Formats: sequence, structure tokens, C-alpha cells
Amino acid sequence: MVEESSKNKQRTLRVQIRFPDKTEGEKTPPIRVYLFDRQGNLIDSQPFTKETVSLRLPSDQNYRLYVGPDLLGEEKISPPDLLQQLVKAKAVLQDVIPALRPSLLEIAISRAIYLCWWRYCVIVRGNVRKRFASGSYATICQGTVKIYEVDFLCYLQRLPLPELERLRDDLLDLLRRPPFPPLPEPIPFPFPEPNPPFPPIPPGPGPDPAPFRQAMLLSRPQESSSPSVTSAALSDVSARLSVLKGESLQRFIIENKVTLAPYLCIALPDFFYCLRLLAEVPIQSDGSFYKELCFWCPSDIPDLYFRVTQNIGGTERLIYSPPIGCNTYWNYNGTPSIQITVTDPQSVACLEDPDRPIPGDELYVWPTAIGNIDLRNITDLENNPLISTSTTGLVNGTTPWGGTLALQMNFDPRLKTLSNVRYYRWSYKFEGDANFTQIDATVTHRYMTITYSPLTIHLNPVVLGPKTVNGVTNLYEVPDPSPGDGWVNINDPYDRPFAYFDSTGNKLPPFTYNDVLPRRSGLVTLLLEMFDASGNLVSCSNLGGSGPFKFVLPDLSTPNTYTSVLTSNNITPQGQLMFRVRVDNADTVAQLQNVRTPLGTADSCGFLRFNTLSDLVSVEYVARHPNNFLTWGLGISRGLCGGVASAGGSTSSPASPPPPPATFSNTASHLLRNLGGSCTACNDGAAFAVNLSTHATATDGYGRQSQYDRHATIAFALIKS
Repeated sequence: MVEESSKNKQRTLRVQIRFPDKTEGEKTPPIRVYLFDRQGNLIDSQPFTKETVSLRLPSDQNYRLYVGPDLLGEEKISPPDLLQQLVKAKAVLQDVIPALRPSLLEIAISRAIYLCWWRYCVIVRGNVRKRFASGSYATICQGTVKIYEVDFLCYLQRLPLPELERLRDDLLDLLRRPPFPPLPEPIPFPFPEPNPPFPPIPPGPGPDPAPFRQAMLLSRPQESSSPSVTSAALSDVSARLSVLKGESLQRFIIENKVTLAPYLCIALPDFFYCLRLLAEVPIQSDGSFYKELCFWCPSDIPDLYFRVTQNIGGTERLIYSPPIGCNTYWNYNGTPSIQITVTDPQSVACLEDPDRPIPGDELYVWPTAIGNIDLRNITDLENNPLISTSTTGLVNGTTPWGGTLALQMNFDPRLKTLSNVRYYRWSYKFEGDANFTQIDATVTHRYMTITYSPLTIHLNPVVLGPKTVNGVTNLYEVPDPSPGDGWVNINDPYDRPFAYFDSTGNKLPPFTYNDVLPRRSGLVTLLLEMFDASGNLVSCSNLGGSGPFKFVLPDLSTPNTYTSVLTSNNITPQGQLMFRVRVDNADTVAQLQNVRTPLGTADSCGFLRFNTLSDLVSVEYVARHPNNFLTWGLGISRGLCGGVASAGGSTSSPASPPPPPATFSNTASHLLRNLGGSCTACNDGAAFAVNLSTHATATDGYGRQSQYDRHATIAFALIKS
């Protein structure tokens, strides 16, 4: 009841709390009584320690009283979302109207209610990395992981019944397709529902209340998070789903969200899901993140979704935000670790120092790769430079290099401290050239510094070269090992290389080649030299020279290791390093020259006559590369029915120039056959399209050089005479 103190007229509200179905000896969670005004401000709160709790009332205005879990603790600090947490925990609400002068305010709380007030906590931990086109990874070492709770029910509750039934029909359509659709990649579900950490409760008379029974039926955590839903289980879900409507349908979808997740992922776009931000967690220097999250009620097992942001130069950038339905961790129980893979090319990833490539304490200079292809994949990398075969310099003996080649390197971090080496230079010489040509494309690297409040990444560019020192041209500076907080790798093809070799020899911008200018192809020797601060050549010590460092190349006899034990095949008498690559910047050729039958060729309007269904219809084509570095495919499509015949290969066709062209022949009956469905046989003729594509196999170490691909298309109408 509301009482007034006779001395200072202070009003007091007395609240009595009872637990009618609490068993003897049973513990209750920490409970607190909260008093809020109508604006949501906390006026007073007291922990429940005995049957009656007293709260002060500052005025005669109306209040709202909540009885729920103790969210203030001993420090009595109110969280900013106190009211929202109480609602989430299903705290008991009682309106307080002082004008009514109520008698003793009694609140009975059943076991089914206070069991929800045991807090269920999970540890969310994981790592963030950046993936490159080759499948290699780098650590995202700065940024913020935003953790959200996905509330799918919020969408279903506001969905009109006709739309809910339409969603059911869409799910049934997906469930009945054979085979069942594969899980999108990547998709991190489903996880087994965990046992919330309830304290032991002595058995009482009669059955447990429904919420508690539901909690105890939750399956125990398992080691694997891989989906194990059988076809029979999906068939059962499909059968039950087909007969449900209204609230029953709504409940069934929620209860089976893990089973239905891959299908909901396909059926529902992101705006159908409700997200609540739970935490913003800083990424640690090793790419890891860690956060304890706590939830209420056994049914409130979290469904978690993640985004990643980076503040780059004062602008916050969202670098990871995958589709919600396909990337939600349903019923997350703290295992396994969350692996976030970022593909945004502008994201900032740290370039970690590599392990030392050679034993001992010698200084080293280590050419590592072209693009993302390790040098060990180059055929005859360490063979006699006076001897070559058709495969010398190719990638794994099959693929040529092409376009602009990004030369990757690593330097001993003590090189500038313990030696006089300050610069490097790359040069190239095509087979038949009299002299080497120096590589002179600008190389800029960036290093990262960090400021805090807010956490901000600052990128600082450093131009390594080209520079001229005492008349020595095209020198590039050996970078300091750790300026600022270390070198970073922003966009792998453009921020890590130490030289750019335009293998075409025509000095045009990369990837925008003009066919008017010639492009070079052939076996190329690459030369790496080191210089001191005055521009003097510094010899290596690989062959017993007096230089302060050794060049390192792959140890081709032992996989995944490197060596400085090199021969004169790679080390010149002046102490320079050399090796060979084979480049091929030639265009492929794709030509469709004609189509013929025994009655003749197609006319200028594309009409081609045949006599009987056994007549051959022959497409004349040329799919060629001057050095056979291509793959090709030819397809014939009929009307609106799609493909009816195809051919392809990985060598030139015809095998060698000059023409006549190759032919791809099919009988008229094969091209006009019944394809099933609405695509019945067309015995009197049909319209066709022929498409030929030739694809160059040359690579720059990051990807295939598609600028050398060619395509051709023709159409004809086959008509029976």
C-alpha cells in the first residue's frame, strides 16, 4: 500500500512478492523490483531479499513497476537498455496509480516465469581474415565486428495470413525439388541447441511447467556444426508444412527454423529479417575477436549475424555484410569459432612478417612469387639458362605468363641495419635481345598508423621508386621493415608488389591493351640486382662472393622450403640473380566461317536447306592460338530451347594453320530432335545460333588474361527442301 511518513510526508510503496509453486529448498534467481515513471526513467529499485520490498514515490504521478531479474547487481549501475532488457526477460509489469490508494500490492510469480530470469550466456569468439582471388588469406588486424541478434519471428508476426501462406507454398516448392538445394557457400548453420545452464532443481509434484520442459528437451551441444538433415526428415517437414495455416503455420516455421534455414535463405531477402545490435567488438592484432553475450529464457537461444566495419581515414566502411538468411548462426551455443572471410578489395589487411626462409643467421633477399603464384611453380626455374624446352618458364609446365606481372619479394628485416644494401632493380631480356631492359613502373607501398577514439586507420603512401642515384637509373628503395605499425596489404594486386613487369613490351596501361601496337611473347630472363646508398652494385654471397646477403629461391627438391644454395644457373659472376619465365601475349582466334549441308551453304539471309533428316549439318570454324595456349568451346542452340550440340578442346582446332577450317558436324535429325517438354521435334526445320569462344590460358599470377579471348556468333535457319 502507499504510505506517508508523518515527519516528512514521503510516500512509500510496499510490494509483497510470493512464489506459489516454488518447491522447498529451490533457489530463485537474483530478483529486483524496479519503479519507472511514464517517461521510462528509473525512479527507484530494490533487490528482493525478503517478502516485502519498499520503494519511494516522489510524487502522485502514475508509475510502472517491474519485477524481474536483477540487472543492476551490487554496483547498482543501470544499463542504458534496462527497460528493454526487462521486457525481453518477460519481467512482470504492474501499473502503480497512487490516487487509488491501493492496499498492499501483492505480486505472485510462478515458476514458469522466474525460470526465465536465470541468465544464459555464450562466449562468441572468432577470427577475421581477407581472402584474395587465389584463395590465399591475410589477417584483418584492425576494425570492428558488429554482432546482431536475428529476430525472424518479428517478420512472421506482422505478415498477413495470405502472404504467410504464400511463403509456405514457396518453401514447399523448394523442398519438393529433387535434389534438395545445396547449402549456399559459406553458410554457418545449423548449430545444435544447447542446454541453458540452469541450477539443479529438485523434482516436485506433477509435471514441470511447459517452458522448463521445453528447455530440458533441448539437445546437447555436438562437436560438428555440419547440417545432418536427412531426406526423410525433410519429407516429414514438407508433409506437415503443407497442411498448416495461420498461427500454427507461424509457430511451425519458427520451431523448424534450423531445418528450413537453407530454404528460407533462398526464399527471403534481407529486409524480411529484424536485427538487433548486441555488441560492437574491436578486432585484435591477430585478427581475433571475443565477447560474452547473455540472454534470457530457454527459448531465447541466440541466432547471431555478423558485420565488419573499418574506419579508414575518418570514413567508416562496411567491409563485410553478407546475406542475412544464408549467414546467420542459428541457435549459437558458443561453438565453433566464428570464421569471417572478407572479400572487399579495399579492406585493410595486415601483411604479416613471413617465417625465415633459410636456416642460420645470414641476411637474405627473397623473390617469392609472381602475383600469388609461388616461384616454385615455374618449370626449369633453376635449370641451365643455355638450355630450354617448350615448357621452360611456364607455370607447372602448361600455362604461360601474360599481361603485367607483379613481382613479389621479401627482405631480411635486418638488411638495412646490418648491411650497406639500400636499393634493388629488376630488368628483363627477351630471348634474342642484345641487352637487358630496366623495369621502370612506379611502385608505391602503404603503411598503417592507428589513432583511437574512434579507432581509425590511416594509410601512409611511400613511393619506393624508380629513383636515380649518382646516374644509376631505375633503383627502388628497400623498405623499412616496420614503419608506423607495419606494412599493410590493402588490395593485393596493387599494394604488395615490388616491381611491375609489362611483359607485352608496349608500355600500355595494364588490362587495356590496344591491338594496333605489337605485344611481345617468348622466353624472358628476369634479372634482380642490389645496390648501396651511392648506387654501387652489391654482390650476393651465394657463390662465395664477398656480399653481405644471399639470394633465396625455392628448394625444388623439398616442397614448401627455400634455399640459398644456388648455382651459376641463377647467380651471375657479378652476384646478380636471374631466372626465366615464358610469356605469351598473343590473341586467340575465334572464327565461324560457314554452315553447309549436302545441298550447299547458308545464303546471305541465313537460310540453309537439307533434303533428309540423315543429312549432315557442318559448322566450319577456327579456334586457334599461335602457341596452343587456349581452351575453346562451340555451342549450337535451337530457337528458345537452348543447346542441342557442343564441342570444345584445349588445343587449336584445326590443329595447325593455315585453313581449311575445322568442321563440327551433326545430322539434321540430331539438331531437330525432341528435347522434351515443350521443345518437341522440328522435322521440317528450325532456327539456330552458333557461338564460339576461345579463352587464352595466360596468367599474370592473379588471374587468367581474358583480354586475349575472342568470340564469334552466327545464326542460320535449317529448312527442309
